[in-house]
Amino acid sequence: MPKPQQPELRRSERGATDSDGAKSGPGLAAPPPTSDAPGPVPEDNRPGHHPDREQDKPVARYRRRAARAADQARRQLAPGEIEIDAGGMTFSALEAGRQGDDLVLVLHGFPQTAEAWRPQLEGLAGDGYHVVAPNQRGYSPGARPTGLHNYRLDCLVDDVLQIADRLDARRFHLVGHDWGGVVAWATAARQPQRLRSLTVVSTPHPRAYASALLRSPQLLRSGYMGFFALPFVPEALLGAGGGAPLRRLLTRSGLPADWAARYVDEIVERGALHSALNWYRALPLAGTPVGKVDVPTLYVWSDGDVALGEAAARATASQVRGQYRFEVLEGVSHWIPETRPDELRRLIGEHLHANGATALVAAGQ
Repeated sequence: MPKPQQPELRRSERGATDSDGAKSGPGLAAPPPTSDAPGPVPEDNRPGHHPDREQDKPVARYRRRAARAADQARRQLAPGEIEIDAGGMTFSALEAGRQGDDLVLVLHGFPQTAEAWRPQLEGLAGDGYHVVAPNQRGYSPGARPTGLHNYRLDCLVDDVLQIADRLDARRFHLVGHDWGGVVAWATAARQPQRLRSLTVVSTPHPRAYASALLRSPQLLRSGYMGFFALPFVPEALLGAGGGAPLRRLLTRSGLPADWAARYVDEIVERGALHSALNWYRALPLAGTPVGKVDVPTLYVWSDGDVALGEAAARATASQVRGQYRFEVLEGVSHWIPETRPDELRRLIGEHLHANGATALVAAGQ
């Protein structure tokens, strides 16, 4: 009798077994003959079947979906213009990558704009980062307060932190060049818990720079800073003739002519030169000196820099207590982001990867 918890199994009639072990009979169909030739193509899969019916053209439909997805991915990687409201001001910025990925803030110097980082943005976004390059205080039309006290280093650091807050980044990577490097050093020293990593391009640590003023030709290299700090005179001289003297100054320091024209047109024609020079005038108001840095740091310097010499660059190592990497680009001017974008992107990418969220968790940070 069958078990009560199971239905009785009904067995089909079996046929005899042939010499090859295949079974035949009423209950089992004979196997198809073996052949290397392909079988017939089903009518629904033949080219041109129901050409007027969209549902019968899956390949074309999937290709369109893939093209839309690829186009959306390209739009995410391609830098776009955004505005960020922070600290009662509005910062214009370039953005690439997806929100939610690790944030990388990149800071420009004088007289650059966020455009200095455009060659880097798409590559870093392609590596999986959300990259934002703000036009900093004094450069963004919506962030040009009056009064020198508004350009103190403390204010510039606060801008970085508030922009990161608005982008929902509790921790982030920070990259800076020239004056942006000064702000980056100060941010790392004062708020290390906010940074995953620090990358500074060209600019030595402020303490290393100060020590080099007394024991190297750095003081001669920095003579322009005293001129820039004068009231009104730099605007009159550098901005004359639509900024022609400033363009000449930049090209003589190694900046390509097309970049120089772009920057000068932006800050002279749009009225940002005065506020950009206020960064230099506010230096005596800097307040607390920038301390040593515990954040994992990459420092990229070039030996063709006419403004920032080797003594300060070499002394920077003594101001970093955390992981430190120093790279020297030979025969390169001060304008590393504009003239060596691919090499710089590679170095930054390596540093970001080594100090991403997974790496820091593994290291117990």
